[in-house]
Amino acid sequence: GETALHTAAERGNTEICETLLKYGAVVDSTDEDGCTPLHRAAQKGHLDTVRLLLTYTAADDSDDVAATQVSIRDSGGHTALHLAAAWGMSETCRLLLEYGARVDDIDVTGWT
Repeated sequence: GETALHTAAERGNTEICETLLKYGAVVDSTDEDGCTPLHRAAQKGHLDTVRLLLTYTAADDSDDVAATQVSIRDSGGHTALHLAAAWGMSETCRLLLEYGARVDDIDVTGWT
């Protein structure tokens, strides 16, 4: 289900996200639609929140963790990049690409 981190990320509350992560919130938890907090922040174009989630993830285990985070798909097969692009969040798209998002990922309908 939806976590407090999902809600804070969707609303762009970067400081609250940072606090939740510090106290053990799971950065890649998924809601009922398969969305992570990164999906939520990317769709709304909350660049600072996206950066925090990616930076936190990258610092977690290895350089590959952020690339894994940007590759997580929701129930429709959408990555955070799909959602950011669909909503016209160009700066967010650039940041996701810097962290390893793939431009050729296809959703469940066959769209990139």
